[in-house]
Amino acid sequence: MKKDILFGGIYFFLFVYVIFTAIGYNYFPEISAFIKADFGPEIFPKFMIFVILSFFTLFLVFFFFFDKVNRSSKYRVINNSTNKKRFFFLLILIFHLLIQILFFSINYDELNYSNFSDEDFQSEKGISITIFGICFKQSVSIIIISYIYLRLSKLEDFSKYKKFNKILMFFAISEVVLFLLIATKVGNRTDILAVMISIFIFEYQYIKIESQKIDFNKIIKLILFVFFVLYGLSLLSEARTEQPDRLLYEKFLLQDYYAPAHILLGAIAYDFISPLEVIYSNTANALIKIGYPYLQTTVADLFNPGASTRSASYAFYLFSEGYLFMGFFGFIYNGITVFLGISLWKKLTLSQNVYYNLFMISIVAQRMVTCCRSQSSYFVKDLYYFFIPAIFFIYLISGLRPKL
Repeated sequence: MKKDILFGGIYFFLFVYVIFTAIGYNYFPEISAFIKADFGPEIFPKFMIFVILSFFTLFLVFFFFFDKVNRSSKYRVINNSTNKKRFFFLLILIFHLLIQILFFSINYDELNYSNFSDEDFQSEKGISITIFGICFKQSVSIIIISYIYLRLSKLEDFSKYKKFNKILMFFAISEVVLFLLIATKVGNRTDILAVMISIFIFEYQYIKIESQKIDFNKIIKLILFVFFVLYGLSLLSEARTEQPDRLLYEKFLLQDYYAPAHILLGAIAYDFISPLEVIYSNTANALIKIGYPYLQTTVADLFNPGASTRSASYAFYLFSEGYLFMGFFGFIYNGITVFLGISLWKKLTLSQNVYYNLFMISIVAQRMVTCCRSQSSYFVKDLYYFFIPAIFFIYLISGLRPKL
């Protein structure tokens, strides 16, 4: 899927989130037994066939319909940059920093990976931890947008505001430092990975725009940057939970990418098919504060009751949804639904302004990994929870916005 980096990236992460599960479940079943998700070897062939057919169906749908999505009419972008808008962006950034600093400093000793996701802790802290959580999640977009704006500052449209750029640089660095401090304290690796992916994709796309061809020296630097971040993420696992000494292969497999696909294994083992539950859960969880169980909770309760909640769980593997909806023939559902979801996001990156597209592809890219370990409702929820606020931030900082 080299035709498109968004489709190709999600396709790649769907593979990552199943290949290590397949290796572990088939060759090292004691690891799956450790997370209480070993259903025996007899279901493994059906699991692999279903996954392979899901990948193949998604590829076929992409092959036949992607060009229609990519060649559809592109929306216009207007530039209405003013000093007032940039000043307002700085005010939001300062306010955003202060909220996080206040909560983080007051609750520093209590915050860790276990209780940050604990429902009792969240209930005790009330609205303050909800606001803190939203601010922390929005840090990803703010960091990405600030980074892109500063990288583009040498261009004529962005270089006129040198004083603003210097002030923004200071607060952007503050954002990054605070973000890393919080992420390290609570053991959050997913959002750090999201920032890395977004920066990588921006730089990759920007290299192509600048050079009209691939600059391999810059690509090598990007790869080194990725390896550096991934190494840092591996060190962050120590901040999450203390684990007993394990063999090297156990440490390698027991990462964030191992558990999610066990939801699909569990659904196959229990032959759990409930299209209505898929519809109810996706409808409710496309909204906020409804409290309806995620699909991973419904399935996990079949084999490990009570282990999965809205704040802590095995997570989910996106292709599991097809099986829950249609049983074995759910690979058809997977190919169509995942393509439609990615196409919805892709439309955001198809404007007539090449630099606005750089902002948008980078913003959308931050959700690549999360969408692979979530149900399809996130294709809709992320639109208003992440992308619309990001569009507003881009408008304030650059003056660029879609023409309505």
